[in-house]
Amino acid sequence: KSTDRFVIRQLPRQLTDRGYVLHDQISSHSTLVRTDPQELDRLMDIVRTEAIAHHLYFWPGTENEVLLTDRVLIRFQPAATDEQINELIARYALLVLRTYPNGEILCQLSNQTDMNPAKLVCCLMEDEQELVAMADMDLNFRMKPQAVPDDPSYERHWHLHTRMIHPEVSPLASTYCETAWQLLGSYGNSEVVIGVADDGCDMRHRDFDSVAKFAGWGAFSGSQFLLGLDPGQMYRRGDEHGTSCAGVAAAEVDGLLTVGAAPGCRLFPIRWETQSGQYFVSDSKFRTLLDTIADQVDILSNSWGASPQVNWSYSVIQRVKELAETGGRRGKGIVFCFAAGNENCPINHTGNQDIPYFHDPQTGRLLTSRYFSHNLSQVPGVLFVGALASTGQRAHYSNYGPGLDLMAPSSNLHTYGFMRVPGLGIVAAEGGSHLTDDFGGTSSACPLVAGIAALLISADPQLTALEIARILKETAGKELDTTPYPRRANHPAWDISPVYEDGSFQDTGEPEGSWSPWFGFGKVDAEAAMRRVLQAQAPAQPAEPAARISIGAALPNPVGGDRGREMVYLFNTGSAALELRAWSLYDAKNRRDEVPATTLEPGGALAIRLQKVRLPNDGGQLTLRDAEGRVVDSVVYTADQVVKGRLLSFVFPD
Repeated sequence: KSTDRFVIRQLPRQLTDRGYVLHDQISSHSTLVRTDPQELDRLMDIVRTEAIAHHLYFWPGTENEVLLTDRVLIRFQPAATDEQINELIARYALLVLRTYPNGEILCQLSNQTDMNPAKLVCCLMEDEQELVAMADMDLNFRMKPQAVPDDPSYERHWHLHTRMIHPEVSPLASTYCETAWQLLGSYGNSEVVIGVADDGCDMRHRDFDSVAKFAGWGAFSGSQFLLGLDPGQMYRRGDEHGTSCAGVAAAEVDGLLTVGAAPGCRLFPIRWETQSGQYFVSDSKFRTLLDTIADQVDILSNSWGASPQVNWSYSVIQRVKELAETGGRRGKGIVFCFAAGNENCPINHTGNQDIPYFHDPQTGRLLTSRYFSHNLSQVPGVLFVGALASTGQRAHYSNYGPGLDLMAPSSNLHTYGFMRVPGLGIVAAEGGSHLTDDFGGTSSACPLVAGIAALLISADPQLTALEIARILKETAGKELDTTPYPRRANHPAWDISPVYEDGSFQDTGEPEGSWSPWFGFGKVDAEAAMRRVLQAQAPAQPAEPAARISIGAALPNPVGGDRGREMVYLFNTGSAALELRAWSLYDAKNRRDEVPATTLEPGGALAIRLQKVRLPNDGGQLTLRDAEGRVVDSVVYTADQVVKGRLLSFVFPD
């Protein structure tokens, strides 16, 4: 528990008016207040007369904040009656804010509840087991966009094709989207919708100006999620992150500015409330978002997060699981894409080594943790996406370790600013119909994978979200650069934890193939994934017959003494013997000779001297029919192919 900070359900301007100046807004309704440790309890007693306030807690053994709200999520036992539920709500002086479709409720504590949310959850789980199946705190998270800026002036769209020649670009870093478009025969289907939850989107941008480019849109205002508001309210100048993410996913092919991975697909932008680069996200808000878009999108791209841990409530995890399996516009699941993070730290890891996850180059402040956890990374159908530099190396900042699924091309930057590292940025849309050539981070990698997933759905709308996630992992490229970055002698563990100092691919028993702690299952490969999908759609080829009889060669009738000595050779190119009974050969004038009755073994040949059939030296045709009159083989030859006294070859057995 913090000795000098607490959380109050009031906004900074209200606190400033009362003389509190050391504060930081952490949600649309709450503020973190810093005070003298000696004054903490007295001050909290004072403010609690006006608003709900809680101590700031930390996860055990770490400096990782637990930002309590005044809300809890409760799921009741199936046998609980409405009367029992209402009695419990009244007994704990709770206010019901929202009821979810599966019967869960979001409740707000009051001053009469007489305990903080953490204690209430413990009480519900320990003392109310007959009524309560699950209770979770509705925590706030200080999310930040997962983008890393880099120097401008880079060439365009190296991440979509392989034509760019540059010393810092490897063809292996491309997603080969251009080839995937050619295989698909389009830039994606407009029936496929990509949701982009971020800081909004400039919906008037020229990269999104086709008719009905947006399948819908919405924004949070406090705890309310508003759909269909004025498009101008979806963008605030300076908040460019969401516009860039939407552009990487689906900017149009119109010869104007930038191109996304799935230009023909539609978008559904979602705006979180933000301030000073932080996104105001909580369990209840995310749950509200999930319920709203449950049947509106096919993919949801989330280029935001936090480290060392983001562990969502049971309610959120279960809802994501449900939607990954049966949600979405097609009822076949939503593909969830999350940015893996830019802190150069593990996604999931527990150990006894202090691993950095934040470094301030100006002050030298360093935050470390021994515990890293992101429970959404364990949900099937959820893809955590890391960043691959244009060189084919792991981007220096990209988070790693268990939980990492895929890599996608993005920018490169040294996490701690110690040195320049090679790598180009991503060209993407920016507000005001502008573009940027320095977009990057796992923020850029995430919507790129979302766009490629949209292409696969365009190719086969019957694919489930779980199948798409599996295909992307199974077809991911593994020819990547595992060269580690140079380390500084005084900070040897800062470049990547020694726990994961080997980036090679290993057999971990996963059905999708080998896995690397640096690259997950590999770099997303749109071409390979598209080929896999299209091959699965191709009509099944008839099974190769066990016996196959072919007209392999013939001796036509050159001028001179060979007349009447024409020969035909039949071959069994199959794997089984076949009886030839009542078979016949025909020429172009439908003259007929019977094939001698025989059994032709695999690899065997039968020479037939023709009696009525003629093979003239100026070209002809020969047809073989079985006893039912079905054509077994037919060959045609021209005068140019005829050489006196030589066999004319058609098909030779293997």
